[in-house]
Amino acid sequence: MVGLLASRPVSDMTTFSLNYVLSLPFLLLSIITNCGIAALMNRPALRKRSVAVRIITEGMLAILVAGILVAAVNLPFMPDPAGYICSPSFWKSVAAATLINTFILAAAEFVIQTGINRQLQKENAVLQYRQLKSQINPHFLFNSLNVLVSLINKDSGLATKYTRKLSAVYRYVLTQDEKDTVTVREETEFIGNYIGILKTRFDEGLEFRFDIRAEDMSKSVPPMSLQLLVENAVKHNAVSPEKPLKISISSDGQNLCVSNNIIPRLSRSEGTGIGLDNLSKKYALLAGRDISVSDDGNIFSVKLPLL
Repeated sequence: MVGLLASRPVSDMTTFSLNYVLSLPFLLLSIITNCGIAALMNRPALRKRSVAVRIITEGMLAILVAGILVAAVNLPFMPDPAGYICSPSFWKSVAAATLINTFILAAAEFVIQTGINRQLQKENAVLQYRQLKSQINPHFLFNSLNVLVSLINKDSGLATKYTRKLSAVYRYVLTQDEKDTVTVREETEFIGNYIGILKTRFDEGLEFRFDIRAEDMSKSVPPMSLQLLVENAVKHNAVSPEKPLKISISSDGQNLCVSNNIIPRLSRSEGTGIGLDNLSKKYALLAGRDISVSDDGNIFSVKLPLL
């Protein structure tokens, strides 16, 4: 390799043309230049061109850079610059330098493409998360309006009270829509309002117990996670004053746990498949983690990792 890169005998240490690759300043200049070429060719406007055009362009630029650097390293020491440029020795050095530049370009392209792919994955994850959020909010509104319609037919005064609380709850839904996570404190304050809505409908048929550690209040969960789980418990269980549905919300430093006693309904409630699957996908996209679901026949519980 030294023989290819050197225009003069290797033993002639008085010339700077021993090897342009072994000359650190020119090696650094070659790396910087080729990285710049790779970055330029990966700009959005140029990335739209075909792969073949980009490869040919980068190859030509690699040869040009090699020729310029070899000439810059050797010409100051040559008594006949024109003759040197026309000599096989010069072109051998350019060929070797082009090979080195090709390796540098390939490495730069790999790093840039890896970064672009990671960015695309991140943007895709954000898009998927936004799509999941757009699913759950209409789902929540649809269920809430169904409850309101049923209350209007039964008790107009209760329906008015329910509407006020629903307004406060949905204000939270709208204000938190742009956030990927909220603090446990924010989420529990919200679920307190949501419980008020449920109490309007079920009264003594629902019992709630909170046991969340103070140090966990500043940790985070996806917005409306607790609402989804509480709604899920009410939807899939019978609720009555004689046999109340007991929902517990607690934390252990690592997880936020929502559990309830299982009271089978006389008629099975068919779900849309959005609830727990939606929540599981949110955690996968946000933190690469998953929720934990357990059902022993008596108690159904879901653990949400604290973020």
